[in-house]
Amino acid sequence: MDIYLCNDSDIDAERCRVSLQRKSPITIFARDARGRIACFTGIVCSMHFDHGRATGQRWRVVLHEAVNDERAAASLSPSIDGDAPMKEQKQAKT
Repeated sequence: MDIYLCNDSDIDAERCRVSLQRKSPITIFARDARGRIACFTGIVCSMHFDHGRATGQRWRVVLHEAVNDERAAASLSPSIDGDAPMKEQKQAKT
């Protein structure tokens, strides 16, 4: 999904860069393609700055939206090498 950072926020742009580099989920308020402000959650796939566009539409961010599914959530959670996902740890205890 293509979204646009509101007011060309440098802070939001940096948060998106971190999501892009780490492939970590982010929740952000941004404008959708119709210009409506909404809350989006997902992993940033790409970012593009276009200085020729109007303010509020200069940072175009492509976001892979998170799915409200336990399996998808588990695959998006960061883990430390060697650590089992939380669900597997709970099952091992029982």
